[in-house]
Amino acid sequence: MQHFRQLLAHRFSQVVWAILVGLGVFVGLVAWAVASPSGSSLDEDFHLASIWCPNPGSEACPFIEPAANGSKQIMVPADIADRFCYFTKLDQSAQCVSTDVGDTVTSTRFNDGVYPGAYYTIMHLFASDDVNSMALAVRLANAALASILLTMLLLLLGTTGKAVYVWMIAATAAPMVAYHAASVAPDSWSFIGVTTTCAATMGALLAQRRWRQWSLSTMSVVGVVVAAAARSDSAAFCVVVALAALIVYWRRLRSHWPALAGFCVTTVIGVIGFLSGSQATALSGGIAGYHGDGSLTGLKLAFHNILFFPEWISNILSRGLFDMGTYQIVAHTLTICLAVTVWVGVFRGGMTLAKGAGLVLVGGCLVGAPVMMAQMEQLGLWQDTGIQPRYVMPLLTAFVAITLAPVRSRPTRYFSLPATIALAVMALVMQAATLHIWIRRWVTGTDVFDFNLDVKVEWWRAIPLSPMGTWVVGTLGFALAACAIITVRYLPEVAAVTHKPSHSGSPASTARRSLSVEPETDATQPSAALTVATHQ
Repeated sequence: MQHFRQLLAHRFSQVVWAILVGLGVFVGLVAWAVASPSGSSLDEDFHLASIWCPNPGSEACPFIEPAANGSKQIMVPADIADRFCYFTKLDQSAQCVSTDVGDTVTSTRFNDGVYPGAYYTIMHLFASDDVNSMALAVRLANAALASILLTMLLLLLGTTGKAVYVWMIAATAAPMVAYHAASVAPDSWSFIGVTTTCAATMGALLAQRRWRQWSLSTMSVVGVVVAAAARSDSAAFCVVVALAALIVYWRRLRSHWPALAGFCVTTVIGVIGFLSGSQATALSGGIAGYHGDGSLTGLKLAFHNILFFPEWISNILSRGLFDMGTYQIVAHTLTICLAVTVWVGVFRGGMTLAKGAGLVLVGGCLVGAPVMMAQMEQLGLWQDTGIQPRYVMPLLTAFVAITLAPVRSRPTRYFSLPATIALAVMALVMQAATLHIWIRRWVTGTDVFDFNLDVKVEWWRAIPLSPMGTWVVGTLGFALAACAIITVRYLPEVAAVTHKPSHSGSPASTARRSLSVEPETDATQPSAALTVATHQ
């Protein structure tokens, strides 16, 4: 193991490590992208129509005669609506999808101001009358974006920042996170953007080198731009998670002022992005089309919604999988991962009032946003509210990141080797099992039971890999990425920020010396313990 540590001490080895992890994530996401036909994810018909027609009412995509209920209509490729031949029929494969190109039908499901238009305008670059090809191209583009930003963060973050980033993703790596990251929906950019802003802001506050602080602050701005282009509520979430990181490390703002500059830019973009879509309207005017029956109101309704919140958020695991046998197993596994990570973050990483305030801020938004929106229309979260748990999933990941934020004034070891191996195995098993069931769902339907996915194939894409081959390659990709959960603990330490007493009576000198940077440790003598000295 000592030779392995010495190997990772070299800068080139760390670059290769980051690239391999990013490559593994990309391969795994590509497997999810090709595993299902167009229209298979939640609301994908809406998002595909919006990508095909990003500017409804324009000359290129005019409105036609309104529908019987008065809703606006446009013409879209017929394949976008073909998903209804299999979408709710679990034993039906995707074989019924039409392969004809050129036919069009009317549709009332498209973006008319509900979401910011930037995401659909950018993805319109992949628009085609061949809906299956268009959907696959958008999924692959989102998978590439997620992998590129992840790799860039791993290259820029210091050792402690890398560990927090890797473990926050691993602890919340429900299979449906990969499913959404490699989907057509703007939820992909939402999760990518919010987690990037969170990790980059925290990394900038932990970094010692000025160039690293500036680079990570720039990455936090990139994250909010990505999130704001997709969903206006995600733009607001970026501001929340960045503010939480600043609260945790508020004593470092004088010496780490690039992080504060990045936060100011993030806030401006986040506010503009939040006001650009209808999610801002929903907070003040309710959710269009959803109204409660009035059986529960006021504090009683709020109390029941808060009690039901854990079950509601756990639906992120099953929504889209149609409860196909893995929900309970995956839910219990993720619960274990979250519980262990939160325990480690609080009791091993330390707790201060500032860290507690950051956790309250993010946790309050995580619970408060859906509860408040449901309260406005007197809805229970156990009803069909139109508020999906995937909308706030990025906040759950950010909550874990703040929990793991190190604030002890002495070196600390987060996870033991057996613990990191267990976390990696659980994350990998969840991905492998769910991807297998997901492919089986579309290849044959759930009425066929066989581990070999190449048996009785009814539908598959015209690609060189078979269904079973795709599952094997995707699982190997996730296995490569899961190795980062273990290996990140063997990266060399970075210098710690310590509070040193000033020996000058000058107030200005005292302010300048209150936070000083110690010389970096010898890179040839790495340690398995991830440390940071912060004295809150």
